[in-house]
Amino acid sequence: MLYFSNPVRAARPAMIRGLLGCIVTPGQGNVIPPGSAWFADNGRFSGKKDDEGHPLVGDRAPRWKGDLWFEAWLARPEFLSRRSDCRFVVAPDVPFDHEATMSRAMPWLYRIRAMGYPAALTIQNGIKSSDRLPWANFDVMFIAGDMAFKHGLMAAELTRQAVARGIPVHWGRGNALKRIRQAHGMGCSSIDGGFLRYGPDSNLPELLGWLSDLDRNGAQTFL
Repeated sequence: MLYFSNPVRAARPAMIRGLLGCIVTPGQGNVIPPGSAWFADNGRFSGKKDDEGHPLVGDRAPRWKGDLWFEAWLARPEFLSRRSDCRFVVAPDVPFDHEATMSRAMPWLYRIRAMGYPAALTIQNGIKSSDRLPWANFDVMFIAGDMAFKHGLMAAELTRQAVARGIPVHWGRGNALKRIRQAHGMGCSSIDGGFLRYGPDSNLPELLGWLSDLDRNGAQTFL
């Protein structure tokens, strides 16, 4: 399993060696280390709320500046020159809303592929067993939504279907060993998180130890 993180200084050598992947997000100014695998997020999930407690996501996310701006950002030479190392670009979505995400993401899946990047579709809260995903239109399935959804039967079943079709599955926002084990055990090939932002010098050896143990022994048990 490949863990993607923001390229904090302590993690750069591990990214260069291929032990970790790099996330680039609009507005953060992240620089991809040489030779590192990477993916581009769209910045439409912020983890913040307004004064009334409503999540600042989608068009209200602070880092989202619009479709034309996002397309221009993806067209930067530093990204286009590294397309061979790009695992996927996350199509613009509407966090926690499956139907709105499908309407928002579908035109973008084509645009992302047309730019030479693999396209990732997020799956969100609200998807039903009767809903059919456009499997031929995306290259990576990205498990988004809230934590209850990620740990639920629907996410597990869709992961099984994706893996059976040869489509890699990525788990978003996994900052603890139990999340990494869950994702690995479900069949995900990658996961991301901000674990290294909180004490990178001490957390990096711990994270690399978790990944090494998974490679040797598998998920073992879900905690």
